[in-house]
Amino acid sequence: GHLYLLVTDQGFLQEEALVWESLHNVEGDGNFCDSDFRLCHQRAPPTSTLPPSAQDQQRQIDQDYLVAVSLQQQQGGAPGPLSDLELARQLQQEEYQQQQQLQQQQQQQQQGSGQVAQQVRGQGSQQARRRDKDSDCVLL
Repeated sequence: GHLYLLVTDQGFLQEEALVWESLHNVEGDGNFCDSDFRLCHQRAPPTSTLPPSAQDQQRQIDQDYLVAVSLQQQQGGAPGPLSDLELARQLQQEEYQQQQQLQQQQQQQQQGSGQVAQQVRGQGSQQARRRDKDSDCVLL
């Protein structure tokens, strides 16, 4: 099994045959392959290093813009994985909901135990009144 990297560098934009770069060692001197993973050689760069003309620069800018627009449309059309910010917001919202549910449960438990305590106190005060009434009685 070999490891391949999709060639996406701007320098290979005009090289239609180059699609994959093999990563068989760490020195970075991998081979280039076509779409069928057949070995192909990169075209030799021109010997003159003239700066690109204004027309070539504009053509490159236009191509970059078209690629960017198509990527935005692809991302907008099909929902992809959540961004880090969206994921953080979703997790925080879930945390808030869990806290609210826990607080509601605690309040309900406190209200329930408070009612039981009131009933116990009420029974205790009734017993105390009976004792008071009993102590008011005098035997002759």
